[in-house]
Amino acid sequence: MSGLHYASLTEVCQRMKSGELSAAQVTENALERIEALDVKLQSFVKVLPDQARARAAQLDQDRIDGKPLGA
Repeated sequence: MSGLHYASLTEVCQRMKSGELSAAQVTENALERIEALDVKLQSFVKVLPDQARARAAQLDQDRIDGKPLGA
């Protein structure tokens, strides 16, 4: 999934809605990117990976259940 951070938000959302990508995959990609770069950039005050993973799991379940995911 390398390069996902270069995709537009529209593309990522479309790929998630189609099931090609899961919210969990997108979240892990973002967390890995933060871990790799934030030591140098120091752009985050606090990262909450457990909460992010839990929310991603809920979004994935909502998609499976057919609930609307928004725009």
